[in-house]
Amino acid sequence: QQMLSLAQVRSLAGVEGQSAFLVDPGVVEARLKEAAEVSEATVMLKWPNRVEISLQEHQPSVEWNDGGRIWWLSADGTAYIQHGIQSDRTQVTSADPVLNLDGNANDPVIDPGLLSAVDVLSKHMPEVNSWQFDPDHGLSFDDVRGWQAYFGEGGDMRMKVRIYNTLADKLFAE
Repeated sequence: QQMLSLAQVRSLAGVEGQSAFLVDPGVVEARLKEAAEVSEATVMLKWPNRVEISLQEHQPSVEWNDGGRIWWLSADGTAYIQHGIQSDRTQVTSADPVLNLDGNANDPVIDPGLLSAVDVLSKHMPEVNSWQFDPDHGLSFDDVRGWQAYFGEGGDMRMKVRIYNTLADKLFAE
């Protein structure tokens, strides 16, 4: 695991101190998968009295500041609390909370299509350190040349980047 500690996994599994004969692997797997960080879990019983747990965690792709509270989001829109500091994540800030955190821990909190757009924009514009999100205008960033550039939420982001770069270079040159 990269995010969950061994103690956290043991706590989530809830099998500490139980006889392996009383552990239902399917129940433990379901319990583990309730954690937003866990995408897959396998539980096996081993002789004589051992429970072996194998986890696959969601991989965070975006660090989202949702009105002051930091969340990590995986590409499918699953959100979980920030685990440590990592500067390699694309950062998105929304001034007001926009993530739908009311559902199940594994439900998407935002449209995965928007996260895909963030991924495309960050790959094609690596010089942008932080993106802003506004529900009315979508994704934007503060250009170092002195203006805010808006890209919306959908459409062909690669094409938008090419058009933006062409227009921005031309405007700046003039």
